[in-house]
Amino acid sequence: MRICSRWTLPLALVTTGCTSLGPMPATTGISASPASRPDVSLQAGWAPGYRLSAATQEKPAGAAIQQLAALVEPDSWLGLPGAVVGLRGVIGNSGDSYAEPMLGYRTHVDRGRHVSILGAGSAARASHSAKGASYEATRASGELMRDVNPHAEGGVELHLLGGVSAMALSARGTYCVDQARRYGVDCDVGTTPSPRVSGEVGGVFPALTGGVAVDLARRGTGPFHGVRIGAHVAHGQMPSIVGGVEGDRRAYTSGGLLVTVGGGPP
Repeated sequence: MRICSRWTLPLALVTTGCTSLGPMPATTGISASPASRPDVSLQAGWAPGYRLSAATQEKPAGAAIQQLAALVEPDSWLGLPGAVVGLRGVIGNSGDSYAEPMLGYRTHVDRGRHVSILGAGSAARASHSAKGASYEATRASGELMRDVNPHAEGGVELHLLGGVSAMALSARGTYCVDQARRYGVDCDVGTTPSPRVSGEVGGVFPALTGGVAVDLARRGTGPFHGVRIGAHVAHGQMPSIVGGVEGDRRAYTSGGLLVTVGGGPP
């Protein structure tokens, strides 16, 4: 949870010194463009999303969520063209990290191979505690993504991304609140002991996702399959909780940057 004291600096300016728990990415970051051959990809960067702790703030906001991932498109290895499986590490602050399996299917939908689509899902259970705050969460996400490559394949390809995602979430946590018992604060800030509350949130939270990606040195032969640099954005709904009681959903917008390197048999 990101629990910041309102007595130190305005919330919008606080970047350090806050308890920050519950990283929740809004997209898997899987490319919708199939490799069309056995492919193993490694990915690193930040995905758009939010942190559960932001739900305890007066003005919840999105966040870039750090992740590391490994993806495999088995293709002819298993006779499953377009299928992709993976595992990512969702990385938060103060050791708040968890592993999330991912599964998807991607394919071109036109003869010119300019348009491709992806259907993907992921699920995980996470928990952590730090500086008097703690949470437990179970999440399952699904997304549909469309990738449009306006030009023929070549050394540099521009891809336009757009899609939707939805996260089914069930979470509970304990944290400190201000003296009005409304918004989250760090438990170790101030001379007066902060009240502590527990609360739960849940539901299905949708988001619109999109962005732009550039594929570099993408090749149809050889062990090096290319590099993708993608800028991603998400605009969606997130929960809110006031004084331990679930409130109205709030809108958030966030961005991220992911780099994927692919390779495999020649």
